[in-house]
Amino acid sequence: MSLGVRAYRRDEKGEQEFLGVERPGGGEPTLFGSEVCRTELWGAPCMKELGAVLLPGLAEQDLYVEGTELESLKSEVEHLLANCSTISAATGYREDFIAFRLENLLLAVKTAMSVEGCLGGVVVW
Repeated sequence: MSLGVRAYRRDEKGEQEFLGVERPGGGEPTLFGSEVCRTELWGAPCMKELGAVLLPGLAEQDLYVEGTELESLKSEVEHLLANCSTISAATGYREDFIAFRLENLLLAVKTAMSVEGCLGGVVVW
C-alpha cells in the first residue's frame, strides 16, 4: 500500500471535499511514500530530534490536520525540507525522495490554508 496526502475543505454539512492540487513542474501531488515510510521515515527518531511533532504521529495513525494546526504543520514541513540531508543520512532514504513528498505535503497545506473560514484541512493516510 501507499501513503497519500490530500487537501480538503469541509462543506456545509461538515463533510470532507477533496481539493485539486497541481504540482509545479509535474509529478503526482498525492504521493507520500509507501506504507513502511510511516515508521522508517516519518516516524524515525531523527524526525523528533529535528523537532517534528505532527508528522511522527504517522507511525501510529493517519494524520488529520485542520484549522490553526495547519500553520504548525507548515512550519514543521518547511523545517524538515531544510534538513533533507540530515533525514536522508539517518534513514537511508534519498534526499530527492524525501523532498518530493514533503513538497507534496506543503502544497496540500498551503491549499488547505487558502480555504475561507478555516474550513480547510489535510489528510495523510
